[in-house]
Amino acid sequence: MIDIHCHALYGVDAGAKSMEESVAMLSQAKSQGVEAIILTPHYRHGMFEYPVERIREHFEHLKHQAGTMGVELYIGCEYHVNSRMIEALQTGRCSSMAGGDFVLTEYSYDTEYPYICEQTKKLLSYGYIPVMAHVERY
Repeated sequence: MIDIHCHALYGVDAGAKSMEESVAMLSQAKSQGVEAIILTPHYRHGMFEYPVERIREHFEHLKHQAGTMGVELYIGCEYHVNSRMIEALQTGRCSSMAGGDFVLTEYSYDTEYPYICEQTKKLLSYGYIPVMAHVERY
C-alpha cells in the first residue's frame, strides 16, 4: 500500500513537530501495511512557506530513518492553488508527487467552481495531472 498524502515530514507544516514524531507516524503506517509514502508538506503563500532547503534536509534525514524501517519515502507538496503555481513547480519551489507529473492541489472551502476548473486546465496545459486533496470540501 502507498500513502500519497501524508504530513509526516517534521518541522515544516501542520504535521509532525519532531523527528521522533515523524518516526512514530512512519512506524504506525508500516504496521498498517504501508510500504511507501509521498510526504506532502503544505505550501500556501503567506501561511505555509518553508525554505526548500529545510524541507529537503528534513526529508533526507527522515528518508534514511524510514529506509531502516522498510518504508520508502518520496517528496511531494500539498499546494494551495494560486496564480504562481506553475512557476513554483517549474523552479523547484514546490514538488510534484514523487517527481512525476501528478500535483496534489488544495483549495479554500469557498473557492468557486470556475476558478477550480481554470486552474485544473492550466495544470493540464503544462503537462501536470492534478490530484485534488480534500475534494469533499469543494
